[in-house]
Amino acid sequence: MTARPTEKAGGRWLRHSTVVLVKEMRDHLRDRRSLLLGLVYPLLGPALLGGLLIFASTNFQRQAGAELSVAAIGAEHAPGLVEFFKENGVTLKPAPANPRAAVRTGKVPLVLVIPPEAAGRDRFTVRMLIDLNRMANASSTVTVMELLNAFSKRTARRLMEAQKLDPGMVQPIVIEHINVAHKPNIASFFYNMITPLVMFMVFLGGAHIAVDLTAGERERGSLEPLLSAPVERWELLLGKSGTAFLFTLFSMIVSFAAFRVILGAVAAGSGGLAPPPDTRVFIDMFVVAVPLMGLAVTMQIAIAAVSRSMKEAQIYLGLLPVIPALPGVAMAFSPPGAYAWMAATPGFGQMMMFSHLISGQEVDPAHLALSAITTTLLALAFFLWSVHLFKREKIFLLG
Repeated sequence: MTARPTEKAGGRWLRHSTVVLVKEMRDHLRDRRSLLLGLVYPLLGPALLGGLLIFASTNFQRQAGAELSVAAIGAEHAPGLVEFFKENGVTLKPAPANPRAAVRTGKVPLVLVIPPEAAGRDRFTVRMLIDLNRMANASSTVTVMELLNAFSKRTARRLMEAQKLDPGMVQPIVIEHINVAHKPNIASFFYNMITPLVMFMVFLGGAHIAVDLTAGERERGSLEPLLSAPVERWELLLGKSGTAFLFTLFSMIVSFAAFRVILGAVAAGSGGLAPPPDTRVFIDMFVVAVPLMGLAVTMQIAIAAVSRSMKEAQIYLGLLPVIPALPGVAMAFSPPGAYAWMAATPGFGQMMMFSHLISGQEVDPAHLALSAITTTLLALAFFLWSVHLFKREKIFLLG
């Protein structure tokens, strides 16, 4: 008999928070702007990455399909080299009047300089004028360097045979390159960019809701009546946080689905790109991201609550996604290993697991649990800070 009031009291907070959540969800679902932002924002990252992938794929396919023509100075001094290049699909053409400026401005990818003393000799020095700052020239530069090395080895072998020596002495150690990466392809680099884009979206998806639920209501004068209602401040905040969390959840579902569909369509239409991560990978990434979504929402609520105006809150929350996204960009160029300390660091742990999932590696369940626990604890800390801010009614009178 005595347990009944306790049960009612224990369930009261859930009922109060649910009422707030349903009320806020109903209001924002009627708001076309909120719905539009919830659909448009998640599509920006996948659309941007898909466009970059199309551009890069088209550029590389054009370079691969076209006959390479290399500007050269003094080609007449090395007819054997010219013939070797021609046999391998590369023609040498006269260089521009100012070769250094031509390479620097991108008019030609590189310039070969063959000195006059190369005439009639097997041993001579070839100079290459290149600009390593231009990534578009990388393919041409690598091709020419490989051909020069091949011609040098062939010449050395011929000279060794003429002296009745073992040609193997020229290269006593044979190096064989084995790429152990999953599906080595130019697309793999772009797929690594999914990690920073996902991190950016996690901290952006519900930002407009967090601002509207705190600083926005304060400016409209609708927050003070809510605070005077017979509801605990933390119950009110829990309902508001739940609303922002559900919108973030929806944004991430749209974002992951868009990544799978857009990148899959680009890869299928390219005829040469490696396929993107499969649906199971994106589902696993979504599971990994759930605690991070909770952290993002509680941070957004706290920052928006402490901001003096709605415009100020929008500025802060507009910059917030950049902070976790920047390390993600670094990880795209240098994927990290699996470390417990990194898994225990909120944000870094999720990025590490995103990177592993995208590259086809398994995620350590212990790292997943550790990351979820530490991220949830930090989210709880921000939630308690927000509760403290809500109890200080003066903060809602600032404008």
